[in-house]
Amino acid sequence: MDNKKPLLPVKSDFVFRLIFGDQRNVDILAAFLRSVLDIPEDEYDRLTIVDPYLKKESEKDKYAILDVKLHTVSWSIIHIEIQLRVHSDMKSRTIYSQSKLVTEQMASGRDWSNIKRAITIVITDDIFVPQGDK
Repeated sequence: MDNKKPLLPVKSDFVFRLIFGDQRNVDILAAFLRSVLDIPEDEYDRLTIVDPYLKKESEKDKYAILDVKLHTVSWSIIHIEIQLRVHSDMKSRTIYSQSKLVTEQMASGRDWSNIKRAITIVITDDIFVPQGDK
C-alpha cells in the first residue's frame, strides 16, 4: 500500500506564496529570478519580501493583493504573479498593479528621480502576451 501523500501543486497561489513569498526561502526566489531576469547580479545580494497589499488611497480604489512583492538591493520592486488562466481582465489588473508599484513610491514633495524600477513577472499556463514581430 502506498502511504505517500499527494503533493500540493506549486501553481496554486497558496503553495506559490509559501515557496517564493517567504523570506526564509529567499535563496529559491533568487535562483528563480536569475533564470528569468537580466538584471545586475548584485541586485540579488539582498532580496527583501515586503507587504503584498497594494494600499488604497481612497475608498473607491480597487483593493489588490500581489502574490509576491519584493525589493532588490537597490530598492527596485519586483512583483511576481501566478495565474493558471488568463482572465479577460488580466491585462487591466496587471497594468493597475504595475502603476500602483510606481505611484506608491511617491509622496508630496518627493523628487521624481526617487522612483525605482518596478518589474512585473506573470506566470501562467495560457498565452498572456501573444508573440508578435517584436
